[in-house]
Amino acid sequence: MGVAERRERQKAELRDTILAAARRIFIEEGAEALTMRRIAEMIEYSPGTIYLYFESREAIAIQLVREGFEKLVAVIGPAAAVVADPVERIRAIGAAYTEFGIADPETYKLIFMEDAKYVYAAMTPSAGPEPCATDEPGEQAFGVLAQAVAEAVERGLFRPVEAQRTAEALWAGLHGALSLHITCPVMMPEVRAVATIVQESMLAGLRA
Repeated sequence: MGVAERRERQKAELRDTILAAARRIFIEEGAEALTMRRIAEMIEYSPGTIYLYFESREAIAIQLVREGFEKLVAVIGPAAAVVADPVERIRAIGAAYTEFGIADPETYKLIFMEDAKYVYAAMTPSAGPEPCATDEPGEQAFGVLAQAVAEAVERGLFRPVEAQRTAEALWAGLHGALSLHITCPVMMPEVRAVATIVQESMLAGLRA
């Protein structure tokens, strides 16, 4: 390995170290505790070093949320891809989403239960000469569900509802069950069953 390659690897490793420390602070202490100085203390570098990799604490937080959404997309994307029927695809997406929240509650809290401005940034298309509506992982995660709803409407399987708002309602229902389970599991011990009831009730109301 040449000198240039070694330097690039070291830079990548330090960037990962910064993000790992920031994630720990974000999860254990909350978004407000995330500062350049706090990260520097944790990894034993100067705050100035952190600024060589990220321009602000906000940039770090947004990156953490993006990475969380990437994990979510990696779970619900394959689940949706193998189901042709759009209604069954919605069920598959809902089940995968629920399992994601149960299996990785820390990441779920990071992307859905912390400061909303970071979630908004992670779901906003990146700026550029030709910005793409689905280039952000947060938008991709929601887009899979919205597309399935739109397809169900087009095929006459659902009443003529507005796909975007309907997808938001489906997502909100599952989020409610998961957030209660994560924050107070004693009140929501059977979250899979509850999430299924929520989803099936909503799907029944949407049928044409």
